[in-house]
This record gives sequence, C-alpha cells and structure tokens, in this order.
Amino acid sequence: SEEGWNMAGGLFPGSPIVLVGHNENLGWGHTVNAPDLVDIYELEIHPDDSYLYKYDGEWKRLKVKKVPIKVKLFGPFSWTFKREALWSVHGPVLRGKHATYAMRYANYEDIRVIEQWYRMNKAANFEEWQSAMQMMAIPMFGTGYADKDGNILYLYNAKLPLRSDGYDWQGVLPGYSSKVVWTEYLPYEDLPQVLNPPSGFIQNCNNSPFITTTGNANPNKEKYPDSFGIESRMSNRALRAMELFGKDQSITAEEFERYKFDMRYSVDSYMSLFVDRLISLSDRFDDDQLKEGVNVLKTWDKNTDLENKNASLPIISFGWFMETDPDDVSDENLIESFTYAVKYLYNHYGKLNVIWGKVNRLVRGSVNLAVGGGPDISRAIYGIPTEEGYLKGYAGDAFHMLV
Repeated sequence: SEEGWNMAGGLFPGSPIVLVGHNENLGWGHTVNAPDLVDIYELEIHPDDSYLYKYDGEWKRLKVKKVPIKVKLFGPFSWTFKREALWSVHGPVLRGKHATYAMRYANYEDIRVIEQWYRMNKAANFEEWQSAMQMMAIPMFGTGYADKDGNILYLYNAKLPLRSDGYDWQGVLPGYSSKVVWTEYLPYEDLPQVLNPPSGFIQNCNNSPFITTTGNANPNKEKYPDSFGIESRMSNRALRAMELFGKDQSITAEEFERYKFDMRYSVDSYMSLFVDRLISLSDRFDDDQLKEGVNVLKTWDKNTDLENKNASLPIISFGWFMETDPDDVSDENLIESFTYAVKYLYNHYGKLNVIWGKVNRLVRGSVNLAVGGGPDISRAIYGIPTEEGYLKGYAGDAFHMLV
C-alpha cells in the first residue's frame, strides 16, 4: 500500500488483515495448539433467590442483562426476542436443568487481536515483531517465525492461566471460592520457545513444543505444570519432520519441498501402532477376508503414494483415529473399524489391494482427481467414505508458501 503495508499470505474469511504469511523482511506461520484456556465452575445458588450465588462465604448477585436477538420470520418480517444473559465474577453463567454453571476463559477481556496481527504485518525486524507478540492478545496458536537476518523462532503462543495447586482443573470446579478464579497469566518470556537453535531448524505440526528441534535447545517440560494443558503427543507429521529435516544438515530448496510433501507414516506414529496392534489381534479372526486384510497390513510399506496398493485398507481402517490416543481406542473399536474397511473395499472393488489413487479423491463439482497423502501425513488429506466407493477429501493441506 502507499503507507508501506507490503504483506502476502493467507487469512480466514472476513479478516481485514493477513494472518499468516510474509512481508519483505520477515514471515510467520501458525499451527493450532490446544492449551487449557477454559474452566467450568458449578455455582451454589441461594435456595430462595436464584440470582444469588455464594462466593467466599458471602451471597453475591448475578449481573443480569437483556440481550436482543432479531429473528427473521418470513419475507420482510422479523421479531426481536429478548433473552436473559447472566454474569458472575467467574464469567458468563448458564442455567442447567440440575445445576448452574459459570465459565471462565483466558483473555476474554482483551479485544486487541486484530491490532496484534496488524502490528505483526507491519513489523520490519524481529524486535518489532516480538513486541507485537508480547501483546499476547492472540490467546493461542503455535507460531513459527523466520526473517531475512537469519533468525528463526518457534513460540508456543498461549495465554496460560496461573492456576492454584490442589484442584482438578480437568473437571468441574467449585464456584464458591476465589482460590480457583485465576487472574494472572504466564508471562511471554516464560512460554515454551526455541530461538535460533544450534541445529538450525524448528518445526511444529500440532505437536508437543518440547520436541521442536534436535539437540538440547528444546524447552524443558518440567517447568510447566499439567494444569497448563500443553500437548505431549507427537503427530506423524512432526515425527517425519524430525526424521527428515532433523537429520539433514544441508537442505536444498528441492529437498525442502520434497520433505514437505512427504507421504510416509513414521514407525513411531499412531498409524503404525494401530496397524501393529491389529496384527497382534488377528488370531481371533476366522473370516478369510479379514485374514487376507491382515496380510495386506503386514506388507504395507507405510507409504501413501498414488500407486500404493496396500494403503487403502489401513487408512480406511485407522485414519479415523489419528487424533486419538491409542490408549483410548479399545481392541473392539479397532477390530470393528478394520472389519468395516475390509467389507467396504470388497463391496466396491472385490479386492483389498486397491490402488490408493482410486480411493483417495479430491472432488469439486464435476472434477474428481486422484491425490496422494492421507490423515496426519505431511501431504495431509482427510477423506470421508462415499457410497461410490472412494474417500472424498474434506480437509488437509490448503495454503502453502515456500519463501
């Protein structure tokens, strides 16, 4: 622009600014992280007055506001309904059938999110960009940064509440005590972050910030209590990034692009764990088709290239579980999903070793294209089984910039 706004990148519909991308000096990307930013409280309501709740031994009155909600009826006609909105010292209040709850979420009072992204857009160097990040108006998103001066950074960006010990922060909290109503956050400088590591690279693929790079430059997990809710899992994409970028000391542009579009599951991935586990359960099978399916799993090379003949069965079987801790998937669930996949392929193709490109499809209108990759693959694509016998992609890689 004439005022010097020179930014290229991506945004969500409706955003007045670029959210990820680069200007002439620096650039950044975001990944979705999952810190614990929300708490739920059960309020003790006065038996004779439903607008009073107990807090630190006293009865306090809920704040009440009538909220107008305009509802379109038909044609040019509409009607404005008014609904009661309640607020406690914790935050917004909801009346349930059996109890009354309040919710508290990090940064609800800060409306400077767009301002922070704007300042990041206009930053000319690392100091200016970091100053924008120190606003901490954006309450989440892992952030990877690089600039023309050679600086690189991974920041586990999050507005992490400083919570008291001795409470189950994963459950419903007692609303009668100020001891569970947090008011302070972990400072920016104490967030998990990796700046200019000796390894020369950082990565994040919705994984634990405590495994961001190789070597000893990773954040120390012991400094962060469980109440922060910081992730501990390693996605397959993160595992493969560590195995590819982490082991290559001199990466060309061509290698970088190839690593980005890697199509293999790591031997340490959830997919590999599910495959091995199903094979270990196969002595239960009497059905010949299921036994054949086990042999397909045993011969699969964990690749998801277009011509792969063994990828269809395991991905239809276990692709659903890529975001689920294996301990939360029962043997029965695993066998049920595997059986479904076997029957699905036999019903539509009469065989199990179906070329992956025939099954994994990108469909838009009349265009129906074969595509490689799969769930939690670096070349990410997630598909839903259709009645036509293929997976219709609905999510995955959408915006790329190699700068």
